[in-house]
Amino acid sequence: MLANHDRLKIFKRVTDGIGRTSVACVIAYTDFRFYPMATLARDSFVHHHPGVDVFLVGPDQLPFFQKSLIKYVSGESWGIGPIKYHLAQQVSSMGYSKVICLGADTATFARLDEFIDDDSAHVITSLDCNDYLYEPLQEARKIEHCELLDGKPGNPILEYHQINSMAMTPDSNIESMQLNADVICFNDDVNSYGVVDDVPVRATDMLNPQKNFCSMFVTIFGVLAKLYPYTALGYREQGLLNLLLLQGPEAENFRENFLSFNQLKSVEPDFSTEELQVIYQKWIKGDWRYTVVDAPYETSEVSYNIRSIYENDESLNREEITNRVSSFYVKDQKIYNRDGKQIKILHFRDSITQLSLSALGDHINSWRDSFSKEVVDLLRSAGCKNFFDTDWDQWYKNTMLEATKLIPHATDNFTYLEDCYKEKEIEIKERRDVGEEYFKNSLEGKTDDNKSKS
Repeated sequence: MLANHDRLKIFKRVTDGIGRTSVACVIAYTDFRFYPMATLARDSFVHHHPGVDVFLVGPDQLPFFQKSLIKYVSGESWGIGPIKYHLAQQVSSMGYSKVICLGADTATFARLDEFIDDDSAHVITSLDCNDYLYEPLQEARKIEHCELLDGKPGNPILEYHQINSMAMTPDSNIESMQLNADVICFNDDVNSYGVVDDVPVRATDMLNPQKNFCSMFVTIFGVLAKLYPYTALGYREQGLLNLLLLQGPEAENFRENFLSFNQLKSVEPDFSTEELQVIYQKWIKGDWRYTVVDAPYETSEVSYNIRSIYENDESLNREEITNRVSSFYVKDQKIYNRDGKQIKILHFRDSITQLSLSALGDHINSWRDSFSKEVVDLLRSAGCKNFFDTDWDQWYKNTMLEATKLIPHATDNFTYLEDCYKEKEIEIKERRDVGEEYFKNSLEGKTDDNKSKS
């Protein structure tokens, strides 16, 4: 475990006398395609955390969070991923001192002690796969950044730049410390609490960006979304998460060059100039208290994310992913991967957006059928019974049949969509083949670039 602070359990996690807890969990999904995984994420988490309020926010619930809804439907959120953070901020404003955000493609296998019992960190995170995160800064930004950098067009800030938030750790030479954005926990700033009659009292400015990591994220992300197209931050919420926690001697310069004060001031309407100056200095300094619960992987006893499957690999094909999931085993009523790491949360990291509608059921069933019998038996008794007992192929067929009642000529529409998906799959395959061929040729010195250099 990596942390830049003393991890402390400060609050007594009890209800306030009217049935409310101080801890919440947020899970967001877009539509029925993601429902099977999203309900698995909710049900498995609830089983291990009966005292936590869980907000499963889908298309029918999102309108109750109007600010998040507007960000989403306007396109300003750049998709559903960052909406989790907007929702977390709104949920925090309801009085929760700790908000856990989980992706809709996760399953909780144990109590998240490392999240629940750490009250002193501003943010508690977990590892992505063992690959560095590179962020492209788009052509449209070059003029502004050249001006900031004394007109030096060759500065690396204008090109792909490696963002490795834990780059200064001793293990960085053997392991990427890229943080994943789908399993994360936000805390109130404990230093901003007062005490009245021996009871912690929340400060009125608790959610100000300079004090609250989640609020800072939402503020900066909103600015970037207004200034640039979504391609300007290729990894979106994950890119900004890593950038906010970037460490090392060049971190402050990088954040300053990435976003200037004038840019912040020009598009952020909710704060005065004086308040924005304080917020901007916090953005530059980046001195947040953080914990990475499963880093470095080699010495960690637990896994909270995709490393449960990927271990220390950068990427895996589908067959190897299935093989590793099938190798999970049970010991003392806990689930472990083949490296002996206890899996607290399994992150499938499975985007089904590009799958055709007819392929969804078989795809979800393939995940369901990947686990060994002993793991399935334990999970069925731990909140996951519905996931393992449902034929998802039939469920999707029934759900889509019901949806067609509201769509004229639905059969024709679905046939058209299927054709679109197939064309997209062919296009993606062709691009991949071209990229692999170029990479192979570049290694052999056969590309046009290498020829021109020679």
